[in-house]
Amino acid sequence: MTRLAPYARILRLFAASCALILVGVGCEADPEPPAVQQDVASQDATADATADVLQTSCPGNSGCACETSADCPSVGRCAPTPLGNRCAGPCGAGDTCPDSLVCRKLPTDFGQQSVCVVPLSQACVPCTQDEQCATGGIDALPRCAGIADGKGADGFFCSAGCTEDKDCPGGYTCGFTSLLDGATARVCRPAGGSCSCSAVAISAEAATTCRVFDCVGSRQCSASGLSACAITKGTETCNGVDDNCDGQTDEDPAALCGDNEPCTGDSCLGKNGCDYQAISGNCDDGNACTQADLCQVSACLGVAVSCDDNNDCTTDSCDKIAGCQYQAYEGSCNDGDACTNGDACSGTSCQPGSAATCDDGEVCTADSCDSASGCVFAPTSGSCDDGNVCTQNDTCGGGACTAEPIDCDDGNGCTVDGCDPVAGCSHTADPASICGALSVPVALALDCD
Repeated sequence: MTRLAPYARILRLFAASCALILVGVGCEADPEPPAVQQDVASQDATADATADVLQTSCPGNSGCACETSADCPSVGRCAPTPLGNRCAGPCGAGDTCPDSLVCRKLPTDFGQQSVCVVPLSQACVPCTQDEQCATGGIDALPRCAGIADGKGADGFFCSAGCTEDKDCPGGYTCGFTSLLDGATARVCRPAGGSCSCSAVAISAEAATTCRVFDCVGSRQCSASGLSACAITKGTETCNGVDDNCDGQTDEDPAALCGDNEPCTGDSCLGKNGCDYQAISGNCDDGNACTQADLCQVSACLGVAVSCDDNNDCTTDSCDKIAGCQYQAYEGSCNDGDACTNGDACSGTSCQPGSAATCDDGEVCTADSCDSASGCVFAPTSGSCDDGNVCTQNDTCGGGACTAEPIDCDDGNGCTVDGCDPVAGCSHTADPASICGALSVPVALALDCD
């Protein structure tokens, strides 16, 4: 038993450290910092104590660090422990082992031999598949199983199958829990129902899946302990899935399926998506440029408003938000007064131009201007002067000056009588008359007529 003595002392250290490693911080939340530090400190103390014990007997002997069985020439088997791989010592008489170790017949470099090993050496190491929990035949049925809540929401951790409590080492009980495929089975679970990160898990940065409601995330071992469940939250959409990981599905359907169309009834049908049903009646299309809006075939339609302000000095338009808009216009306009000409815009008002000239040049009309109709020429009555000396008795009638012609007959057959509107009557000798053959004095003397 002298070869086993150093290993036995180490195994007692393993047993002490395993108690700290396998029972401690729960998987349901982030490990409390003091507890994590206690685990790490305990592991450091164990490693220091191990080094003290082995300083004269390592490498190669029982309890010494190893990577493969070739590193254990004295015993021939490198086996996993919570502190890493160690050389396994042979079992004692009657296949007995010290402390919490168990005797297992395993293949070694010297053939099949019974060696003392740590059961559940991978216990509580975060995992994603059963193969990660293999212990080289030490544990009969390695399992990656839900430990803390029994359902895997807080993650999956290495354990081993069992049928009753006595199949599990001290500090463990045999109970049902969820496996990776959703089935349930009995595995060895820490009596405290929780796991923390062992030195092996920290070194390997072992990770596992976890869930927050229906969202799958991950958590990992580090020197700070087991991390919280890290998830990537999505944007909630109408699909029957909790996209934003808040435990609710398709909450606020009006926001998820709102189409901003007042003529549809919006609803969320879960995995079947959004549904829009046509409604009828009055509506508001949100357009200030329409009025009398009504729902028509799922669309809100209105009649265009008129923004004509009847002002020549504005440019009229309509904004969907602000409504009618009026911008000042520069140029000619009509001030609505027929008695002005050349009206022009100033700002948004029409300024009158010069006064209209209402003179028709007719003496028998009274000239004036009506702002609505313009120039007015009203007929007058009474005498007038048509400016023609060839007329007489000029009188206004029907807006015109009418008169009688004057008589310019001089009673002389030897003259042609006429009248010039300016010069008046004229009497010109008529060469075609009998008087034309006579001398004028004779003709005049004869008073030809």
